[in-house]
Amino acid sequence: MQILLLTVEYGTDVEEAWKLMQRENLKALPVIDKSRRVIGIITWHDFFKFINMNTRETFQERLRAFIRRTPDISTDKPESVGHIMSSPVTMLAESTHVIDLIPLLSNEGFRQIPIVNNEKRLVGIVYQANLIAAFHLLSWH
Repeated sequence: MQILLLTVEYGTDVEEAWKLMQRENLKALPVIDKSRRVIGIITWHDFFKFINMNTRETFQERLRAFIRRTPDISTDKPESVGHIMSSPVTMLAESTHVIDLIPLLSNEGFRQIPIVNNEKRLVGIVYQANLIAAFHLLSWH
């Protein structure tokens, strides 16, 4: 069974990434290069940190203005995912034991961690909610 991993690339439009995250109800997306190697991650926080809070517009209007692609040739705001992503990103090898995820997803404050193979190519992503759900299921058996 092949699992579809939703990702974006460095040059993906900010607007396209936002729409994908909204449509799929995602809080984060790995950013990969052409070889599927993880080069960053984009989260809701990455969008919000670029919103100008010093205007009279509502938060929704400011967010919409930031995300919307600028029709002009030049702009002073980031237009691609690579300009707003968080990098470097903490990743774990696919051979990592699930127990090793606990401190990262609880004490370290990570909400998601990309999982990579020995060539550093993305093979999955573990969300904090996945880990909680798995432990909840185990507690019922």
